[in-house]
Amino acid sequence: MNLRLFFKLAAVPLRRSWVLFTLMGLSFAQVMLALWFCGGVQHEITHTEKYAEKARFVSIQLKQDAALPGSPTVESIHDTLKGHDASIEELSTEQVLAKMETEEPEIVQTVRSIGDEGLQLMPKLLLVRGLVPDSVVETIKAMPGVYRIDSTPTHHARLISFYRHLSAELRVVLFLVFFLVAVQLLVFQRIQQRDMNEVVRNLVTWGMGGFQARIPGFLSLIVLSVGSFAVSVVEWGLFQRFIWKNNAFLGELSLDRTLNLPFGLCAMTFLAVLFVAGVLAFSGRSTEE
Repeated sequence: MNLRLFFKLAAVPLRRSWVLFTLMGLSFAQVMLALWFCGGVQHEITHTEKYAEKARFVSIQLKQDAALPGSPTVESIHDTLKGHDASIEELSTEQVLAKMETEEPEIVQTVRSIGDEGLQLMPKLLLVRGLVPDSVVETIKAMPGVYRIDSTPTHHARLISFYRHLSAELRVVLFLVFFLVAVQLLVFQRIQQRDMNEVVRNLVTWGMGGFQARIPGFLSLIVLSVGSFAVSVVEWGLFQRFIWKNNAFLGELSLDRTLNLPFGLCAMTFLAVLFVAGVLAFSGRSTEE
């Protein structure tokens, strides 16, 4: 079996109709780019959904002596939260009042009218957002410098339901794009069939078996697919660098804003392409056999 000869024969339809096959290869690359995008967003939505199910806000109000700079209570809280997917923000009384200015102006005005005593009602507030287990909350609550701690879910149940619905819709889109990949391969095979039938006829005339005579047709589909794969990966890199980095539709729900190339989906797609190409190239019998 001469692989070099097979690859040369596989390139016959590409050389004869290179403009047409180049355009078809580019169109196939766009289909695969859509597949990578759907797979990447699907992974991100799943991650965000899990985060939304468990994430919560935890407000920690410190006692006056624990609110001083370099307080061991604040350092202990930071140490306790290490290793957890959570962010922590320290707010003074003035910063808290500034956040409440628009929603609760009467309360802010009352606190300010009291004077320095009013500002000491809440010396420092720590806001924690993320995945904080109950055991961590109880540990912080037991610290001597903590006056009060409150915990609320970050996201409403309806929002979580929206993520689940969106994830299910993306699975349907992924299936449809896989179907388009199969259709593209079928179109490739039909267009190259005339030239490949001539190749098969010549190889059979030279005494080669029917199965081996069909290998160039299979390799021709694979060469087109690999070329489209390469183009789609380059386009993905450009998309990631110049478009997705400016995207903010997930807001702060996801701690990781990077949309990674779904390598698992890429490998699965390549195996599916090999299977479909093999079925199209080796199934049935041609008139030349």
